[in-house]
Amino acid sequence: MKRFLLIFIGLVLAFSFSYASGNEREYKWLIRELDIDTIAMRAKSSEEFWNVVWKKNERLYKFYKAFDKKKSSAIKANDEVNRSLSISASYYNSFDIEADNSDSLLIGLLEDLGALKLNPITKLYVVYDTEANAFATPDGRIYLFTGLFVDGMSYPHILGICAHEFAHFLLQHSKVEVYETIKQEKTNKIIAGVSAAVQAGAAMYSATNGVESDWNAINQNIHGMFDAVALRSQKFRYRYSRKQEIEADIIACKFLEYMGYGGDKYIEALKLIEDPLLESLYTDDSNHPTTSFRIGLLEYMLNHPEIVRDEPKAVFE
Repeated sequence: MKRFLLIFIGLVLAFSFSYASGNEREYKWLIRELDIDTIAMRAKSSEEFWNVVWKKNERLYKFYKAFDKKKSSAIKANDEVNRSLSISASYYNSFDIEADNSDSLLIGLLEDLGALKLNPITKLYVVYDTEANAFATPDGRIYLFTGLFVDGMSYPHILGICAHEFAHFLLQHSKVEVYETIKQEKTNKIIAGVSAAVQAGAAMYSATNGVESDWNAINQNIHGMFDAVALRSQKFRYRYSRKQEIEADIIACKFLEYMGYGGDKYIEALKLIEDPLLESLYTDDSNHPTTSFRIGLLEYMLNHPEIVRDEPKAVFE
């Protein structure tokens, strides 16, 4: 019995170690891909910090390069997000909000963030809602829900949350995500088309060799392929990708480091608003990483400063 217990404990420890190792590998990969340029940490102002962040971002560069070249995917992404902004304007304006930035807290947040120097029309709003949430629109409006102001939440914590949302805006994550989705739609349709052709060809070959084929079933299957492609593509439209959420986390954490508060303050903010119930709703294919995964990655990053991002292939000059 004792021997069995030791073996069982050993298996549990081995499983736990392999799980941690698996996360560590993913952490390293994400940090190397999504971390900011080390030049940002030597910036002389928060404005300069953010300038380095966007100018050294390869994904944003690729989107704007495609847009400049009038690539249909980039133009369509830009148009779709702008149209969405126009349609949703009345929805955003319907919030019970404090919109004049007369509150000293809001003024201090915008000044420390350095947002106005990069985007003079940046506005910060407070939404009176019990949900611990925040979001940014692609035109530079940041909304903080009053549910964020829980016991223990301090100024640096809120500044870190604002930095996360400002990163989404500055790197135009919504447009980049729609752009990537549209490109993926094209790839998926090509794959679906090839699969459909193979099925039809196989059925035709069978027919010429005297084998009966159910063409109704084949046609339904082919249509189903395209429907599945469309559904999968639409599922993530107008939402940030998992990697974009993590990228905004890394930037927010590094921004608080740069500001002298320490990146651990952003981690504390995530712990304060972590909701175990919501955590249980996330699945492996969820576009939003679990808060526990985000915390684990950021803690790993702070404990391993030797892991730096890979040099991007293309950035703004």
